[in-house]
Amino acid sequence: MECLLILDYSGTLSLESVRFGTEERLKEALEESGLAALGATPSFLWKQVIEAYWDRASKGGITYVESIVRALGTVSEAPESQREQAARAFVRSYLRASTVDPVWARFLRIAGPHLPILIATDHYLEAEQAILTHLEDEGIAARPWPDASRGCMVACSARIGARKEETAFWEEIRRAYGTHPRVIHLVDDFGANEVPARRYPLKRRLQGRIERISTALLPLEAREITIHPFVLPRLDDEDQVTDAVRDFVRSLADTLTAEGFLPGDARERV
Repeated sequence: MECLLILDYSGTLSLESVRFGTEERLKEALEESGLAALGATPSFLWKQVIEAYWDRASKGGITYVESIVRALGTVSEAPESQREQAARAFVRSYLRASTVDPVWARFLRIAGPHLPILIATDHYLEAEQAILTHLEDEGIAARPWPDASRGCMVACSARIGARKEETAFWEEIRRAYGTHPRVIHLVDDFGANEVPARRYPLKRRLQGRIERISTALLPLEAREITIHPFVLPRLDDEDQVTDAVRDFVRSLADTLTAEGFLPGDARERV
């Protein structure tokens, strides 16, 4: 394999997945799902659900729905069936909203026939099928890990049982492809585009995550690894974000074209 292009999903290919985490959007989704009536607030969701259960959930030990149901049990006396119904409605709305950005979708349709693409995501188990469906809706061929036979391969940490900062994740990727790439290009926001991440100093935390994932990639035995941090301006300025995404994707297309992995007209078609 000459080149493997690795793309993150939430916060990179899907900007709507992180926009869903804004205070206003979360409040609306919590109310519509019935979770708000059971005592769930945006703060509760971030702290008592996501932060409390992420380590287990991102490795497949518990689903997103189960995380919400268990956390709600500490603040609500509602029957488990009622908590589960509301949790399922909320998770459905989140996953339904987590669509592929149109600029990235065009890029995937252009690049897909020319080089293997891995969509690697630290995510809940429920997200795997949702991502495959969103890609299919955009006309992008995709298969779930470990099927690397054609199209993009979607590798979800909850399915593999390890996150991207762990070598175990990439050992499974190596087994799926059955070979190692000479060159890797990796695009990831490293969590920087998520709503809570914007409350803290970015540079040091971003560098730490880049270093950890660079080390974790060693099982792929690539000769060259280029990491492209995908960090956007404020997500509430849609025009600015659209321009930033287009500029980034065109720059990536230029790089891959210069190295001989994409056709010369890739930039103009994005």
